[in-house]
Amino acid sequence: MPYSWHQDTGHLIYPAPSVMAWRAGQMPLAGRVVDLNTHVAIPADLDNLQTLAARGIVTPEPLSLWNYAWPRSPAIKAPYKAQIVTANLLTLHPQMYVLSEMRTGKTLSSLWAADFIMRLNPGMRAMVWASLSTLKDVWEREIFANFLGARRCALLTAGKRWDRLDSDVDFYILNHDAVRDGVEFDEIGRMKIEGFARELMARRDIQICICDEASVFKDASSHRSRVARKIMLTKKYRWAMTGSPTPQSPTDIHGLRKLIEPLYGESMRVLRTRFLIPTHSGKMEPKPGAYEEAAEMLRPAVRFKAAECFDIPPQSITYRYAERTDAQNKVLRDLRQQAMALIQVDPTLAKPASVANAAALRIKTLQVLSGVIYDDDHTGHAIPAKPRYAVLNEIAAETSDKVIILSPFTSVLNAVKRYIGSDVCEYVDGTITAGRRSEAIANFKTNDKKRFLVAHPEVLKFGLDLAEASVIVWFGPTDKTEAWIQANKRICGPRQKKPTLVVCVESHSLEREVYERLQNRADMQDVLLKLIEEGGKK
Repeated sequence: MPYSWHQDTGHLIYPAPSVMAWRAGQMPLAGRVVDLNTHVAIPADLDNLQTLAARGIVTPEPLSLWNYAWPRSPAIKAPYKAQIVTANLLTLHPQMYVLSEMRTGKTLSSLWAADFIMRLNPGMRAMVWASLSTLKDVWEREIFANFLGARRCALLTAGKRWDRLDSDVDFYILNHDAVRDGVEFDEIGRMKIEGFARELMARRDIQICICDEASVFKDASSHRSRVARKIMLTKKYRWAMTGSPTPQSPTDIHGLRKLIEPLYGESMRVLRTRFLIPTHSGKMEPKPGAYEEAAEMLRPAVRFKAAECFDIPPQSITYRYAERTDAQNKVLRDLRQQAMALIQVDPTLAKPASVANAAALRIKTLQVLSGVIYDDDHTGHAIPAKPRYAVLNEIAAETSDKVIILSPFTSVLNAVKRYIGSDVCEYVDGTITAGRRSEAIANFKTNDKKRFLVAHPEVLKFGLDLAEASVIVWFGPTDKTEAWIQANKRICGPRQKKPTLVVCVESHSLEREVYERLQNRADMQDVLLKLIEEGGKK
C-alpha cells in the first residue's frame, strides 16, 4: 500500500517521492500538511483525497474511511462490489463518466455517492437529469426505497417545476429537456438564458448533477446540449452515466465530453478528421484505433458488466424470413422506378454524396417491408403483409413466455396491436403519457393474461426491467444503435432466470443489412467500453 493511515491524527502518510508535486508547490493541499523528510503527512479530508486522485495517486476509499452505512432497502442484502467501487470513484472524481451496463446498480451507486457528499457538506443538494420514463419509476423509487425518508426528492415535471424547485428536498429530478425551460435562441443561434434554466444556474446549493443516459447530449451543437453545458459549469460535481457512449460512431463522445468538461474546446470538425476516414462509397468510417483514442478521452471513467454482478443467462439473436406479398413487391418496384426517374432528371442524385435521398428511399423500403407506407403528411397506409404476421404467430406458438414486439413505425405497432388483440397485449409508444405508459408496463409485468407488449423501441430504452419476458421480436429493424442495444437488454437482468432470445424478422436483404450493421456498431462500441473497463480497474 503506497500510504499508511494515522487514525489518531487523521493523517495519511505518503512516501515523499510520491507527493513531490506538493513539495514543488504544484499540488495545493488543505489543512496542516507535515513534511517528515522521508514522508509527508496529509490531512485525510475529501478535498485532499480528490486532489491526490486527480494526480493518479492511490487513496483510501472515502466511504470506507468515513464508515459509510450504505443505506438500502431491506430487500438488498449488501451492495455489489461494482456499486462500492463506483460510489467511491464518484466521490473522488467530481467530473466523471460511469459507463457500466444496465443492472449493475449505477443508479443507487450515484445516489450513495451524492448522499455521502451531502453528509460532509450540510445544505448541499443534488439534481438528476434523466429520461421521462425513469423519473418516477426509477429515480424517485430508488430514493424512497433505499433512504426510507432520510432523503427526500421532488419531481420537476412540466407545470410544477417552479413550485417544486422551491421545495426543501435533497434531490431534484427532471427530464433532460427541462434544462431548456426559459431559454431563447435568436435567428443566428445566440442564446439567452432566463427563467427556469437561469434559476438552476443560480442555485449555489445544488452542486451535484447526475446526468443519467447522458448520450442524449452527444450532439454538442444542439440547443439542449448548449444550455446543459452552461448549467454544468456552475456545479462542482458533474457525473455522466450511460452504457452506450458511442452508439453510432467514436465521434459520439464529443458532446459527452463537452457536457462534463464544458471548456473542452476541440470542434466536431477536427474530431471527425481525427477519427473518421471516407470510404469508396462516400461514407465516413472509423479509422483504425479511433475507438481506442476515444476511450482515452473519456477519463476518469468506470465500467462494470452485468455479468460481474450476477449470473446472466445467455442471449441469442436469430432471424426469421417472411415472404413478401405481391402488394409489397409492387410498391417496392414503384419506389425504385421513382428513384431512377429522379436520377435521370438530376444525375447528381446518383452520387454517393446524396445521402438524404438514399436515406429516404431506405426508410420507405423498410416501411413497406413492415406492411405500411407513410405519405408526405406522415399518414400511414397499410400494405398487405400477411406472411410477416404468420411468422409472428409461429414465434408466439414456440414459447409460453411473455413476448415483446418492437417496431420503429407507429402505424405498424398499431396494426400489430389490432392483430394480436388488446385483451392479451399492452401497448406503449411516444404519444402515450408517462402515467399511462407506466400503468401499461406494470400491467404487462403483473397480469398473466397480458402476454404481449407492443412497443416503440425508443420508449423501452432506459431504466426498465422487463425480465417477465424472455423473447423480443423485432417486427422490423430500427436504425438507431442505442435503441437496439438498450431495448434488447430490457429482458436481461438479475431477475431473469432463462436464456433470452432476440428474433429479427426480415423479408429483404436490406433488412438483414440493417440488423447486421446494428450488431457491428454494438461490437465496435464494445471495443471502447472494454478499454475503459480495463483502465478503470487498474
